[in-house]
Amino acid sequence: MSASIDTPHLLAIDIGNSATKYGLYKGLELVGRWRAMNAESSEATVIRQEIISHLGRFDFRPEEVEVIAVASVVPAEEAIVEMAAKGLCDKATFKVSSLTYPYPILVREPHRVGADRLAAAAAGYTITGGPLIVIQIGTAITLDMVGDEGAFHGGIIFPGPSTAAHALAGKAAQLPIVDIDFPTGIIGDDTVSAIQSGLSWGIVAMLDGLIEQIEQESSRLHRVLTSGGYGEVYALHSRRFRDYRPNLVLDGINRIYRQAEAGT
Repeated sequence: MSASIDTPHLLAIDIGNSATKYGLYKGLELVGRWRAMNAESSEATVIRQEIISHLGRFDFRPEEVEVIAVASVVPAEEAIVEMAAKGLCDKATFKVSSLTYPYPILVREPHRVGADRLAAAAAGYTITGGPLIVIQIGTAITLDMVGDEGAFHGGIIFPGPSTAAHALAGKAAQLPIVDIDFPTGIIGDDTVSAIQSGLSWGIVAMLDGLIEQIEQESSRLHRVLTSGGYGEVYALHSRRFRDYRPNLVLDGINRIYRQAEAGT
């Protein structure tokens, strides 16, 4: 069967720091998706059975999966997923990396750019073209700039909301871990709401400000797309990054594979 952009069945796997997301594609169409917390899937046999079970939910048999493509930022979890994949697909697992990204990577160490960042950049570029800013809000927050012709220019990385909350509580004896929530007002009237305001309104203001600073330095307006586990709730409160795309990394994995196979 031809592995062109129309190859029917591809399983895209986005291995993040906290969870692994799966997307089943027929061509460019996402026909099924699910996620699993990494701590709950520690053995290849368990992961394989979970995948088979979820495929059944979407009326697919394991043998119908022709390609498995992965973007991972957790090497240990990636190795386990690869072992699981060997029992599902005869073809070698395709990996998103600086070697497979279909556009220029204009940073000093391309091989160190996270595969999830590259996948999101590729998907974002196919949606809007450039120049583009792609924001992912999860365990970490990444803000990446994609230029004309899909070139990856680098970006900004800092702790995500939950990561920051746990770090603050771990270093400050009298500060508790709080739920990530947007208080009604910016000024907190107790310790919990003050921390919540910093982790919610503070992050929104920082990201809005960074977008504006990037545009000032480049003298160009940028389209902005947002993804990640916290992306939707933060996008609702932003002036600048309101376009939330929940499947951006999965879509990018799928597109990078298909472009590689098509030779484009």
